[in-house]
Amino acid sequence: AGGTGELIQHGETGRLYDETAEDLAGEMRWVLDHPEQTQTLVDGAQVHARATFTNEEYARRVRRVWANVTE
Repeated sequence: AGGTGELIQHGETGRLYDETAEDLAGEMRWVLDHPEQTQTLVDGAQVHARATFTNEEYARRVRRVWANVTE
């Protein structure tokens, strides 16, 4: 899943797959077959994104990186 795994929490904010076409197809089938659970994932992803990707959080992370670089 590469960097995607850092953004998506499987089963909470999305679905991850093992980088094969077959596994991707399986996850796509799961999404189509489970619309209510998929909506729950969408809702969870929105809550997570709003909490994680704020301007304040971005500034905090930049300050932390800057502090590490300048020490």
